[in-house]
Amino acid sequence: MHIRRQLHLLIRDLEFYCCEYPSHNPRLPFCRWFVSKAFAGILCSRDFRLNLLVRVSLASIPLLSRIANSLIFYLYGSTISSNAKLDCRLRFCHARAIVIGPRVVMEGEFAYIFNNVTIGKLIPGAPKSQHDMPHFKKSVVFGVGSSVLGPLVCNHHAVFSSNSFCSKLAMEQDATIWGYNNSKEGVFFMRPNPNGSSFYFTPPKWTKSQSSRTVH
Repeated sequence: MHIRRQLHLLIRDLEFYCCEYPSHNPRLPFCRWFVSKAFAGILCSRDFRLNLLVRVSLASIPLLSRIANSLIFYLYGSTISSNAKLDCRLRFCHARAIVIGPRVVMEGEFAYIFNNVTIGKLIPGAPKSQHDMPHFKKSVVFGVGSSVLGPLVCNHHAVFSSNSFCSKLAMEQDATIWGYNNSKEGVFFMRPNPNGSSFYFTPPKWTKSQSSRTVH
């Protein structure tokens, strides 16, 4: 069950990297698309290789998941707990020094993660609790060097700007987090359709596509 779920999420991750969302039916053309894009990503993209290792680590495959978790640490200097729940599209950019603690939950449409990002407990060594780490229910972007710590629940889309620190923030609207527990006007996802999210990303070079598209 874990393996099938993580494979499904890996497919969604690859679609997010490529900014392409082909129909899954008929199956054969889609499988060709997936294999070709995944193979190109593994060969050409260090970020996508991290993404693949994360999905293998979360799949709870005996021995193989532990090896993947160790490779994440030794190759990328990152610690991404196999107990985290990352049920959204993931995309890494300049992947390095990323820390995602256990019991972190991401349930939104996507999470875009830059380097030197820390998502976890506010007080290391404090008693474990189901709600001692952040929970994201919508799409989120983590800027370079951003830290999100403690029992924060994001019910709306959010951008954590570079070098921002945020803890115990009550989110009332889609916002950009600029500094310590501080939200100001900035990058918003909900535009113009209140029932949909949009944010512009560029496909990586290995997809052989240079056009920017809107992620829905």
